Amino acid sequence: MIKKLVLAYSRRRPCPHILIFREAITRSMNANVNNHSAAFGWVGVFAATVFVAVWLMCIMADSSWTWGNNTISDFGISATAAADYFNYGIVIVGMLLAVYGVGKAQGSATGATVSGYLIALGGISIALMGMTTVDVHNGDYHKLVAFVGAFLLIVGLLVSAAQNYFDGKVLAVGIAILVFIAMFFCAIQYGYVKGEVYCLVLAIIWGIADAAFMIVDGINGAVKE
Repeated sequence: MIKKLVLAYSRRRPCPHILIFREAITRSMNANVNNHSAAFGWVGVFAATVFVAVWLMCIMADSSWTWGNNTISDFGISATAAADYFNYGIVIVGMLLAVYGVGKAQGSATGATVSGYLIALGGISIALMGMTTVDVHNGDYHKLVAFVGAFLLIVGLLVSAAQNYFDGKVLAVGIAILVFIAMFFCAIQYGYVKGEVYCLVLAIIWGIADAAFMIVDGINGAVKE
């Protein structure tokens, strides 16, 4: 008898009020996720903007720095104000990238999660560049964190591109492929010093595009809700 009552109760349709409440909660949660996605995307754009601003400030402060003869890390040991601009600025950029990565990792897709955490770790490594200048221990620490940061960021962006491919985002994938090929060409065609600068410019474009698509996805998701 008890078993029949339990079966009968389990087959009852949920109360309409409960369904409405559940749907409202779901919509609210989805809207928050989408809004946060767009907000974190703007953090990514801001990180790239700050990096460009820091770079330009360093160039204006240190006229001895020339494209093709110096690496961007040389600003960190400049005898001018460029040293402070670079070292403090790169820490801020790294932290912003870490925040962007954590936000990106909140996405429901596995690729977004993996990509986000890789970018966050890459951001932390980039921040460490400002704390370990090239004149400390022959620049070994600086080179290590710079390599690790660049590697994690590139792999993170590649994972993001792979997820975009599975999601059918043709434009995002196309941009990623073109930029990656251009970076590969610059790394082979030019020496380390000049190639680094070219690759940095391309990486900035790639990063802004990735963040921009994250903003668009968040806005579109919020509109649908």
